Amino acid sequence: MSQTLPTTMAATLRASNKGLELVDKARIKKGWNKTEQAWADLATTSKATLRRFWGGVKIQTEAFQEICKAVGIEDWESISDNDHTQPKTYEKRLSFAIAGSIEKIDKQKLDAIVALLRKLGGDAEIEILDIEEGSIKLTLGGSEESLQRLQDLFESGELREVEGILVQNVQLLEKEENIQGVKGDRALRQSNRPNKLIRSILRSKVSFIRPSLKEIILRKINLNEADLSGANLNKTNLSR
Repeated sequence: MSQTLPTTMAATLRASNKGLELVDKARIKKGWNKTEQAWADLATTSKATLRRFWGGVKIQTEAFQEICKAVGIEDWESISDNDHTQPKTYEKRLSFAIAGSIEKIDKQKLDAIVALLRKLGGDAEIEILDIEEGSIKLTLGGSEESLQRLQDLFESGELREVEGILVQNVQLLEKEENIQGVKGDRALRQSNRPNKLIRSILRSKVSFIRPSLKEIILRKINLNEADLSGANLNKTNLSR
């Protein structure tokens, strides 16, 4: 009799276009924008990871799950695109800044931009690795030749817009210059692990009648609608 081997959960996940539509409806009901700080706090993650999530960039599986649960979606698997391949490592990366914000540019538009850049760069493997705030700064991975070609096109004035959006800057980067965001977010999640149980309880709007929260760190936790009457808050850190 054959045995069923346990399924190994993917280390990283990204949202599908259909999944993002479901998440978008859920976050609108809560009155949140796409990088709401309260959302990031509940999910024990960062606004930077929320930007990656909305851009269809692969993020840590735990962060993906918590982002979905925080907005009220327990079936996080229905949001994933089921691509379980591991992210590639690139020796060279390209910073590609365009006008706008993640609030106004959805994943379908980003997919169209990537398709155009793949054509211009002559590399079907070009992909978005990260998204930074402000004007949308995409970090692209691909072959060194294709990324150099995109930078040359920008510097020559031939690449001034993509899909009707102004291109503000294009610059080649070394690999080490763009790994700090991921490391920083991972450190944030590890430092906040003791609060995960409390965050889960607070999502359910449970009443804390006379609990002992002595010396518990509740930093940056949204206590809206939480009943803490009679709680022992001696040495509890409630700073934001």
